[in-house]
Amino acid sequence: MPTKFGIQLHNGSDLPTVQVWLEKLRPKAVLAVDQPELLDIAYATLGATAYYLFRRDSLPLVEDYIEDEGGNIEQAVKTFMADIESDIVKLRWAYHLTPRANQLTPETATFDALAIEYAYDLYNLRMCAGNFIQPPTDWSNYQRALEAAADFHALIGIDERYPMFPYVGYGPNANIPDVTSADNRKLVNPIPYPQQFTQVGSFVGRYRSLRDYCRTNHIPVKILITDSGAGRVLPNWLDAFEPKLGGWQTLKSVWQRLGIREPEKQYAKDLIWLDQSVYHQDQEVVATCLATLSSPQKPQAEIIQHTVLLNALQGYMNAAHQNQSVSYAVYTLKQAEEYRVEVRRLRIREAPNMNNKYLGAFEFGDKFEVENYTFNDGFVWVQHRLGWSAFAPLIDGKPYYTASYLSGTSLYTPKQLAAANNFVGSIEEVRKFLAAHTDHIFYIAIDPDQPPEGARQFRITTFPAGDARRIINELHPAPDDPLITPRARLKLRKHKQL
Repeated sequence: MPTKFGIQLHNGSDLPTVQVWLEKLRPKAVLAVDQPELLDIAYATLGATAYYLFRRDSLPLVEDYIEDEGGNIEQAVKTFMADIESDIVKLRWAYHLTPRANQLTPETATFDALAIEYAYDLYNLRMCAGNFIQPPTDWSNYQRALEAAADFHALIGIDERYPMFPYVGYGPNANIPDVTSADNRKLVNPIPYPQQFTQVGSFVGRYRSLRDYCRTNHIPVKILITDSGAGRVLPNWLDAFEPKLGGWQTLKSVWQRLGIREPEKQYAKDLIWLDQSVYHQDQEVVATCLATLSSPQKPQAEIIQHTVLLNALQGYMNAAHQNQSVSYAVYTLKQAEEYRVEVRRLRIREAPNMNNKYLGAFEFGDKFEVENYTFNDGFVWVQHRLGWSAFAPLIDGKPYYTASYLSGTSLYTPKQLAAANNFVGSIEEVRKFLAAHTDHIFYIAIDPDQPPEGARQFRITTFPAGDARRIINELHPAPDDPLITPRARLKLRKHKQL
């Protein structure tokens, strides 16, 4: 099974050690804190296979930025962008985290939305927003920032640590059945948590409230867990042990008292379970960042020098990478086409996204041949002998060729082609359509290869009228709905689908 497991690095990390273990683990994401050189080493080791993020921990809170500017949120965002300008110069290809905010308010939501827009417009930079200290309970107040993240290809970052559950989460105070046998103290199904604990601390699964809100409101958000691992405890048992527990290192003694004889093996099993059974289940989650690798800043979360844990993670990651695939589909032209550069400089990248370093550039008037193309990270990309280059931006999921960087054959998304060539109709209308084409050959199959020569290729999907709008939206997201026949439209109206 592919993995979403990533690593967090901090200022002061031992660089040679970091490089060795990044090579062994090959994580899906790397978040570096306060030291840009860490991302350079990570990129030199992993290339364009990972998400790269940078956070400057010394920044003021969002509320402080706004207060310092007398409530002028736009000016507060400009001040923030000036504060990270030196980081942007060094790491223009990485995601940059917005400052932390104490809690979600209309002001902090507006700040994040403007930061996302400004970073994209001024620097063609992607942000990672949503870094709240107090978990939001109502994401509707954050909708403007969520829509900006979808429009400008930003990530939404969420911190969540898992409590030692159900090791100590059982009993009447936790409102869960009392499970006392050692065999049942393993982390086999920690989700969902008891209702009264869903907003206590940054628990695993907190991202699901954001996921559900975005699904309901059709906002295609990408979530990255910026701080993951063990380190939270349920309040009903906190007093029974040490009052300042945090990080898996300080919890080892607790685990041993609860019958876990080999905490390193157990921690590895828990992390693997979370990767496979929690985060892997939702396409909105692109990666997680485990705290932490070779970090003097967080010794209680450190995993270096714990060979049992590291070897278990390395074995898991090596197996997972055998099934790892890219997140975009590559399409091939029927024959190679020539394209010409129409801008002053066009960058060449290792992969078709903005989260990787560029390898060089074409100059105005250069020409090259293209066979493959894809739609990813807000652009149509074409592949040539030197790598990938952007062809045109995507607006509402469709190529916007008025602002293209190349001249050449226009490329259309599968959804555009499907919407242009398909229609929704009743079974009776389909029968009439087929009867009206008795001299034609129809080839109907599920996921077909090439149809017979001269045949028209069809895929037929049937569904109850009551489910129609949901299914049509999945197959043909707005604004490119397929043609709907009169009889089908009548049935949809009867089910209040139009």
